[in-house]
Amino acid sequence: MVSIQTARQLFSKNKSYATEILVNIRDYSHAQKVASDLSHLTSFKVEPWQDGNSQLDSANVLRDIIAVAVSLTILIVAGFGIYNIMNMTVNEKIKEIAILKAMGFNGKDVIEIFLTQSVVIGLIGGLTGLVLGRIIVSIVDNIPFKIVTLTTLPVEYRASDYIIAFCFGIIITFLAGYLPARKASKIDPGGNFAWLKREV
Repeated sequence: MVSIQTARQLFSKNKSYATEILVNIRDYSHAQKVASDLSHLTSFKVEPWQDGNSQLDSANVLRDIIAVAVSLTILIVAGFGIYNIMNMTVNEKIKEIAILKAMGFNGKDVIEIFLTQSVVIGLIGGLTGLVLGRIIVSIVDNIPFKIVTLTTLPVEYRASDYIIAFCFGIIITFLAGYLPARKASKIDPGGNFAWLKREV
């Protein structure tokens, strides 16, 4: 690290050439810690980029909040879709469920059957979503976007985002399957067999 005056002399420039020194770091989110460490090493004023670009920092926070809200909304809507599918399945399989219960299956067994179906749907959908999402993000990452030093749209790949989305999707799927499964477990086989007898 050199003083600004020394830097000007090295490049044979006048006082209007350099007015500040910029330090590039690997992770921009650590700028405040790095600035705090550097402030103990020099008498010059050291500030992180967040202080000079508070509007940009606020925009980043707002963007993250919107992204999380949109993702949660999509997952919840998908959960309602799975709930409707499972509910329709229960309504269509009332006779089969009654037969299973008459054969000795209890309510827990019926719940396990429908929850397994729901979780399998969630696993297949989650894995498919991860693969398709990764492909789409790769395509977006290559879209030309020229502004300042950027040549493409800035995209951050974080494994934690994929893992959190997948786990949340499984939880939503589990909850969406539990309610219809609980409904199925309460079906009375006696009443359904009487109905079947009348049908025959």
